[in-house]
Amino acid sequence: MAQLATTLTLVTENNIHNWVGEAQYNRGMRYVLEGLIIPHSQRGKLIRGWCLPRDNQPGNYYVWARVAGARVREAYCTCPLGKYGICPHVAAVLVQYVRDPHSFQRSFWQRLFGIRPPVAAVLPVPQKTSQVA
Repeated sequence: MAQLATTLTLVTENNIHNWVGEAQYNRGMRYVLEGLIIPHSQRGKLIRGWCLPRDNQPGNYYVWARVAGARVREAYCTCPLGKYGICPHVAAVLVQYVRDPHSFQRSFWQRLFGIRPPVAAVLPVPQKTSQVA
């Protein structure tokens, strides 16, 4: 937890704004305000999450960002603009992290359902084999 607090106190919305620029930051804020961010995890300096589509756009976008000190050092998003990590989805996931870092600490299942994952969801499903006679 101490590492979380240290990382959080250094990364600010202003740092995020500087990383992605004015237009992408403003677009990313709409995703945050509309509740379209699903936090995934924060491990050390790596922050990961998903951005859900808005306005009938296709697909969910996966985002990761690496922070060091007060700066975003690198980021990536699966959207067409996200190759260099300068897109609204990166901005949105990082702002969500700054505003609610503990949401990135809970498990995926706890966030979505408030429960532990069922065994069937964790274990691989055995495949039936067909026998040719």
